[in-house]
Amino acid sequence: MEGYYHYDPDRGLAGKIERLERELAQWLGDHLTLRRELKGGCPGEELCAANGVIFEARQERPDAGARNADICETCVMLETKPGQEPPFLTPYIALAAELDEAHQVGGVFSYPDALTPVEWTCLRALHRGRMEEERRRQKSEEQAQTAAAEVSRLDSMRRR
Repeated sequence: MEGYYHYDPDRGLAGKIERLERELAQWLGDHLTLRRELKGGCPGEELCAANGVIFEARQERPDAGARNADICETCVMLETKPGQEPPFLTPYIALAAELDEAHQVGGVFSYPDALTPVEWTCLRALHRGRMEEERRRQKSEEQAQTAAAEVSRLDSMRRR
């Protein structure tokens, strides 16, 4: 994915904002899905070294001398580690999180004047990312229920 700073004469600013929203929503949805599947995510190196995977690796092999980065490379939560996002999305992810936090503590944004177009885009992308994650979660649950029902049906046929 390339950055949003390249000039696109056919799409202009509106095209760049649409693309930002699409790619940000996709990344956020994927990130939220991954965190759900992993039942959490990387807490960051400092916390991990205090009581996470890095701490456990050092306890198991105190003489190994592995660097944090080496331990992180083998961790299943690496993709959720802060800083693993595409660099051009980093400021927009941070902006979406900041606006979401303000909203959660009672902030109200009057459309369209309260925020800039990019700020609205970040909020919409976060909303769409969450909606996509919810759709995936429901689909996963439905598939699990269908599989369980099929196993139950096969068990009952086998017992006959």
